[in-house]
Formats: sequence, structure tokens, C-alpha cells
Amino acid sequence: MVVLYSKTEGKKGGSGMDLLTGLDTFPGIGPARAKALKKLGLETVKDLLTYYPRAYEDRTKVYAISNAPADLPVCVAAMVADAPSVSRIRKGLNVTKCRIVDHTGSAQVTFFNQDYVRHALQAGQSYIFYGKLEAMGRHRQFTNPVFEREDKTRFTGRIMPVYPLTAGVSNNLLAGLALPGVEECACLVSEELPNDLRLSHGLCTAEYACQNVHFPADMEALAIAKRRVVFEELFFLSCGMSFLRKRRSAVAGRVFPRREPTEFLPLLPFAPTAAQTRAMEDLAADLSSGRPMNRLVQGTWVLAKRRWPPMGRGWPGPQEPRQR
Repeated sequence: MVVLYSKTEGKKGGSGMDLLTGLDTFPGIGPARAKALKKLGLETVKDLLTYYPRAYEDRTKVYAISNAPADLPVCVAAMVADAPSVSRIRKGLNVTKCRIVDHTGSAQVTFFNQDYVRHALQAGQSYIFYGKLEAMGRHRQFTNPVFEREDKTRFTGRIMPVYPLTAGVSNNLLAGLALPGVEECACLVSEELPNDLRLSHGLCTAEYACQNVHFPADMEALAIAKRRVVFEELFFLSCGMSFLRKRRSAVAGRVFPRREPTEFLPLLPFAPTAAQTRAMEDLAADLSSGRPMNRLVQGTWVLAKRRWPPMGRGWPGPQEPRQR
């Protein structure tokens, strides 16, 4: 959790974008997409920068068709050999197919229920396809790969973030929004960790963490960024818990007079174990200390939870145990 505070919210990046810039001002984001993004809690660039990927795809290496590993996600550079054709198999199921080629061979590309592909892929144009290149006997096939033009790549050559999604929001859409957001506004992320604390733990800056948790330069940079994000989240959680403990300890609790356990133990139909005896002693000490008590008593028998509090208060408990 890289914290973004108001002292940076008024500053702007080179293009005039700032942390409070609404995502609905981005190109291609209309009311429907803005509503879908809002379901993910994403309304501003600030929200986007703290919406971390759940996984990553390594798109740094591009293969030829015949050299690409089978059944593994890979990037392949190839030219569309013929115009995509659309077949309607049945109601609700359309299949779009085309053939791609390079200097080493050819492969079939199949898309299910993605009619837009017919217009997006143009014969004679080169693209980068990312997906699993399956071996089908002597032939090879992509099924539902993502693609971009080879001369207009945004994500090829990168370690690609994979975000949690919802209906109406694709990963390409989120990554396309995150990329300019990170490029323009990572420099506006507030550095909340004291510098001496950050350096003593060997942590990167907030700007570096923001850049590389979304679009890491390499796997080492990703590990460095994730370490910073995890440390900061746990650090502020620990600080919050410490404040709560101090606030609770500053309040006086009700004092219950402590009585000898010999008055209580004969009420039990069994001899308590050593652990049960320790728990009763701790409970009685807490209740007579004058400090607010925060203790969990856990056990299989309701008897323990019904009888021990009366023992701590010095009151007799009910006589009959009840088994859960």
C-alpha cells in the first residue's frame, strides 16, 4: 500500500494529469466503462495507482512460429496471411479464423465470439500475438490470443500486469489506463516512510515502487517494488495497532475483586487441566487489574466459557454444563 496523501494531489504531471484526474476523462472511457470501473473502486488516477496486479505475464521475448515453445504463453511476431473469416456454428457461438505466417512457418489463429477481430486484423499486416501456441500434429494454433500491431506495440517487450477484473473491464483496458497513469503520476506519489527508516531497511522509493509494481523493468525490479509495498502496508498496520493498544491502555477498566479459586473449583464436575488452570488465573488477573481486558477463551465445551467468567468476577456460575 503506497500511500497517496493530499499534499501531492494538487500537483500535475507533464500532460496536466494528476492524482485526482477522473478515469472518465481518458480516451475510450464512456459512461458504461466508467460504471464498470467504479465497481472495482476505480474512479481516479489515485485509485488506479493503488490497484495492484494479481499476476504478471512475461512478454519480453518474441519468438518465431516454429521456435516458440508449445503450450506455454509466448509472444509470436507474424503477418496475417489472409483476411479473417467468420463462421456461425450455432446461436451464440461465432468462430473467427485466420492464418498467420513468418519466415519459419505458419499457424492457425482462432477466436471464439470475438467478431471485432474480423476488422481489427488486416491481411498483410504484422502483429505480435500473445497466448499458448498449441501443437496440433504438424500444425500449430493460437486460440483467443491477445494481439497488437508490430509497429504500434504498447505491451510487447514488457512484463505485463494482470489485474483483478469485472464484467465489462478487460485486462488490456486496465493496463492501457495504468500505463499513462504510471508514466505521468508515479512522480506524484508521496513518500510516507521516513528516509532513515527506508534506507536502514534497504527499501526503494515510493515512485520506483509505483512504477515497477505495475510495469516492472525486470523480475528483480518487481521483487524490489513488491518488498517496498508489503513493508509499507505492514508498517502502517503495526503503527495503527500500536495506537489502538496505547489508547486502550489509557482507559481505566472496571475492577472486579479477586477471590480464591478454592471457592470456585468445587463447582466444577472435573479437575481442570494445567492449561485450564493457567487460563483461569490469567482471566482473574485481568479482571482485577483495572485495565481493559482483551482476551479470547477458546474451547470445545461451553462449560469453560460459561464458568470461567463467573470465577473471574467472583460469582458462582451455573451448575449444569452444556456440550456443543
